[in-house]
Amino acid sequence: MVPHWEEGLAPAVLAPDYQRIVDVLAGRNGMRGAVMDCRQLAAALGLEPVPAKVEGVRSKAKRLAARGWLAGGGTAGAVQRARRARRRLMTMLIAHLITASEVSVRVS
Repeated sequence: MVPHWEEGLAPAVLAPDYQRIVDVLAGRNGMRGAVMDCRQLAAALGLEPVPAKVEGVRSKAKRLAARGWLAGGGTAGAVQRARRARRRLMTMLIAHLITASEVSVRVS
């Protein structure tokens, strides 16, 4: 289990696999915190970049990000959240317009 990150909480509380991911992304392995996709991250961890290994790394990285350990990986997540919010807003707007048009048709 990955605990939620809090101020002063060290990566030492994480399981070893999660610690290695945090170390690679923090640049402690000589990668200098380079932006990388999960395939590159798997290779940096010494794993073969095959789908099974990459998906395992991806799920661990997502779990770390969801619990606040990976603050820098938010750009893609922020874009996805913005897109979802825009879709929800458009859906609500369309629903409102449909309802308003139904009301105007019934009144006419």
